[in-house]
Amino acid sequence: MKRKIIEKRERGVSVADLARTYNRSTSTICTILKNKDKIKEMDVSKGVTRISIQRLRMLDDVERLLLIWINEK
Repeated sequence: MKRKIIEKRERGVSVADLARTYNRSTSTICTILKNKDKIKEMDVSKGVTRISIQRLRMLDDVERLLLIWINEK
């Protein structure tokens, strides 16, 4: 959806029209447009997202706690 917003803006669609079309605030649309270079660089098929980084940290914590539990048992 973010890529579509960027593409439409580059074609000349106004921020207000994009906000109405995607039912988002104009500030959200502006934030997406401000980060358009990062969004364009992301490869969705490789899962390069902020969420995946958070998941990796969570998995590290879970593995560390599991190791502690195993050692105690």
